[in-house]
Amino acid sequence: MRNQKMFGLLMVFVMMLISLGGCATEKKQEPTTNQSSEETGGDSNTETPAVETTSEDAGKAAADFPIDPNFNPEAYEDTIEYKDLEAEFGPVPEISGDITIGAVMNDLTNEYWSVLSEGIKAGAEKYGVNVDVQCVVDNNDEVGQLALAETMVNKGYDAFIFSPMTDELLAEPAAQARALGAPIVNTVANLQSNANVFVGNLHYNTGRCAGEYFVEKLGGKGKVALVMGAVGMQNNTGRCNGFKSALEGTDIEVVAELPAEWSSETAMELATDCLTANPDLDGFFCVNDNMALGVVEAVRAKGLLGEVMVTGIDGISAAYDSISKGEMTATVESYTSLVGEISVELTLRLLGGQDINRVVSTPLIMGDIDNYQEFYHPEN
Repeated sequence: MRNQKMFGLLMVFVMMLISLGGCATEKKQEPTTNQSSEETGGDSNTETPAVETTSEDAGKAAADFPIDPNFNPEAYEDTIEYKDLEAEFGPVPEISGDITIGAVMNDLTNEYWSVLSEGIKAGAEKYGVNVDVQCVVDNNDEVGQLALAETMVNKGYDAFIFSPMTDELLAEPAAQARALGAPIVNTVANLQSNANVFVGNLHYNTGRCAGEYFVEKLGGKGKVALVMGAVGMQNNTGRCNGFKSALEGTDIEVVAELPAEWSSETAMELATDCLTANPDLDGFFCVNDNMALGVVEAVRAKGLLGEVMVTGIDGISAAYDSISKGEMTATVESYTSLVGEISVELTLRLLGGQDINRVVSTPLIMGDIDNYQEFYHPEN
């Protein structure tokens, strides 16, 4: 009798071990929420249950979807212009059921990212899907942005739009999302090479657009300075190289390359010194509008408004306001809100099984005193 009791206790103990072992390796995914978050920072207010993944799952995801250190949208052959997308693939597929897209953005105090985020929300409304847009508060908080992406992936959203703060920052959550069957759209700025699609203005084309404008306005001769963002980053390099390529074969000389690191204040200081060293300078090309606005202040202080060209990139409202006053010369209008909408469209095309080109380039145009009213809509 005692042996029977001991045998029974032993069997209970074995069953408990088996149960615990199963819990340690089980991967559970709950359905996504029907709610859409209007949050632009901090934790999401959605209540989608988390997807549990083990370290083994994470390692497999990274192995199956590795980063490609040689990926460069600027030179990628598998590229299509957005205007040709519908002709090539047909209409946007209608996806049955509730769809939730997680979008991880940069610092929304920068108007460019704010407008892009609003475009993503507009795209979600247009196509009748849910979107959770999250961002960091500090544009240097790489750890915070990575945590936002990891949290979203753990919630099991259907697709993601990633705009990493630095190249490949979100590689691990992107790999895990793709391992779960959720496509990734890498939208503008820095790269996430293990995403399904890169979409946005190709930086080389953006810089070249500005360079061609300088060639036209200066008659193919003069001296210019280049105001750079983060040296070594792909977006900065592409814009600078595109600008220089447009000057080849002309008599326009780049006399200075100023590393302003995306800072308006730094751009102003460097431009002031540059104007002192080069009093015959004809213009500044800045690789974004925030820095261009800083350069405008340096040009103003020298009494050279209207004489020294200052152009930027992005088409933010402050740039158009400056253009309307005859201060800033021009900006490369990158249709930022439209890019946000296109990002949502591409996620739905991917979810619908369409084999979209690896790179989708979006439109560009120079915005200056002749056409700024088309893009500038100040509040009344």
